[in-house]
Amino acid sequence: MAFQGAPLSPLSRAPRLTTARDARPPPRPFRNKTTTTTNNNQNKHQHQQQRSNLFDRHIDARALVARLERLAASSAQTRRVTPKMFMYRLTEAVVRDPQHVVLPEGTDARVLAAAAEATARGLARVTLLGDPAAVHAEASKLGLDVSRCAVVDPATSDRAAEYAELYTSIRSERHQEHHQQGASATAAAKPSGRPPPPTREASLEAVRSDVNLFGVMMVRAGAADGMVSGAAHTTAATVRPAMQVLKRRPAAAAAAGGGGGGGEQQPALVPAVVASLVSSVFFMCLPDRVLVFGDCAVNVSPTAEELAAIAVCSADTALAFGIEPRVAMLSYSTLGSGAGPEVERVAAAAALVKAWRPDLAVEGPLQYDAALDEGVAKLKVKVKEGRTSEVAGRATVLVFPDLNSGNTTYKAVQRASPGCVAMGPVLQNLSAPVNDLSRGCTVNDIVATITITGLQAQQAKRLRERQREREQQGAAGAA
Repeated sequence: MAFQGAPLSPLSRAPRLTTARDARPPPRPFRNKTTTTTNNNQNKHQHQQQRSNLFDRHIDARALVARLERLAASSAQTRRVTPKMFMYRLTEAVVRDPQHVVLPEGTDARVLAAAAEATARGLARVTLLGDPAAVHAEASKLGLDVSRCAVVDPATSDRAAEYAELYTSIRSERHQEHHQQGASATAAAKPSGRPPPPTREASLEAVRSDVNLFGVMMVRAGAADGMVSGAAHTTAATVRPAMQVLKRRPAAAAAAGGGGGGGEQQPALVPAVVASLVSSVFFMCLPDRVLVFGDCAVNVSPTAEELAAIAVCSADTALAFGIEPRVAMLSYSTLGSGAGPEVERVAAAAALVKAWRPDLAVEGPLQYDAALDEGVAKLKVKVKEGRTSEVAGRATVLVFPDLNSGNTTYKAVQRASPGCVAMGPVLQNLSAPVNDLSRGCTVNDIVATITITGLQAQQAKRLRERQREREQQGAAGAA
């Protein structure tokens, strides 16, 4: 081998190596590859046949397939909905069909920011209530674009008189119904428990001065699809007008099939008077899952029947929002570990839910830890007759025995869990969605609640359409 140092090519200044011998490898001798390939294939086939024979001899294939199917079903049931998945699904649904949401607190900085974001993202069509000059001045001061929002002043609205007339009529009808149904012992003992309906003059004054009442009347009259309020008002101030105007009558609730979520669930066998019970849920967005807490805002001390109705409505709401409902009826006892009147009330409520809605997975009474922690559930929940609980350790809907425990727990979980967002209270069993905000809410909280309200409004419209179709079918059948 010799080194040639010169001359160097102008295209390559690297030195070159030369040798007298041929550096290429010698050709490999030809072999009969066809024979080798055939032999290999025969060996593989024999091995496969041996493995198949061993499998058939020692394993029950049908039993294995059945077990895998059960495991797959169990995995699907326990699949968690994360907060990101939850909000993505909601956003995708409302953007396809934006609903008209009224925000009564039109001069609140957080509400203005949420309205600007919701309209810019196409989540909803928004009407702000308040003096237009004050609303636009506040938005301008904050650098917010609310040009996509309508602004209505209840004090000067030309529809105030129309809403006042409608409000008077609704309150008069409800007052009359209350007295007609007043044969119960409670009504007989307290005949003056309900105030008389307002006069037209009083109704007009109320509609002009109470932004929440004006917003609810917009929803009732069809001028809006839903309402979100509470950033600057108490829960009572937000909920009371909604219950006065939008609460379902028992007959209407029965015709709608009970339930509060407005989803595609089958009609419930819940008694009509309980199906009209207004209740609430919170969507608790924890770091790794979304849970439904009910009722944490409306019913103070529900009876067993009312507690069962709350559970059914909460389960239907969860399902309508894409969360597989596994309902835990909460108590200080887990399936008989403790005794007392409160435990018996929760047990009776769980039994009613199972009777009314056998399609729902429900268990109770359960303690909070046994409802959510599979390790604790294995210790506390005993297997009976070979049956394992579908709910214990895997609950997605938690129904609290009373307002005291529910409200306290949701606030404790919200504060103790880093990054937890409590969305609600979302009201159930109204004829149209009205949702409350915490006075400590953020802009993101308001945007999320507007999104939830939009989806509820879509579902309420579908429910009304199905009801009209049933009425038309009934009329055609009668003819």
